Amino acid sequence: MNYKEHIEGLEGLLKNSKDLYKIADYFLTHLGENKHFVELGEHITEHEVLSSIALKIIGRLFKKQFTSTQLFLNKVPASDFIHGTCLIEHCYLTTLIYFEKSKLGLLTTAFPGEETHFFRFTAATIKEPHIPYYGPPISA
Repeated sequence: MNYKEHIEGLEGLLKNSKDLYKIADYFLTHLGENKHFVELGEHITEHEVLSSIALKIIGRLFKKQFTSTQLFLNKVPASDFIHGTCLIEHCYLTTLIYFEKSKLGLLTTAFPGEETHFFRFTAATIKEPHIPYYGPPISA
């Protein structure tokens, strides 16, 4: 299989697999640990969606608000696939994979002395959240 086929297989797993470990394992086995594949990518220093999502997910896990990330990302040429690492608050290392068109991604974070946590996410932009109100009419 070539890289394009592995990327397509990875996206299929991300969409359909219930076992998040298998997604991370597939990425590392077929793409992430391949030096040639990693060198193929164009380095990205900023990605608003991934930085924001990583902070929010890891913040929820620790029940605190984080403010800084260092992204080390690669965008694969002629695809919408981004992969790399994110260092949160200079100490929490997270591996990221993300498909820009489908807005699907996976964060994998290993914490010292703890188990590895996997987070699948879908990115969405919400202009004005609509929260329905089912109570009695509000008088002015």
